[in-house]
Amino acid sequence: MKTVTIIFLSLFLFATQANAFVTGIVAKMAYENIPAKEKAWLKKDFQKKFGSKPKSSSKKSQKAR
Repeated sequence: MKTVTIIFLSLFLFATQANAFVTGIVAKMAYENIPAKEKAWLKKDFQKKFGSKPKSSSKKSQKAR
């Protein structure tokens, strides 16, 4: 009984990882096909929602250290 559950769990984990991998590829392909104007809009929208700042400030933080 234990071996059956172990096999089932390993198959389930493999399926979820493969699903996430395929979803990532599809999302990347979809993002590459979006026009540049819409990409900029998406970035601004994402920054509004999640409050993330652009990564250009990394040089400033290195100088402060």
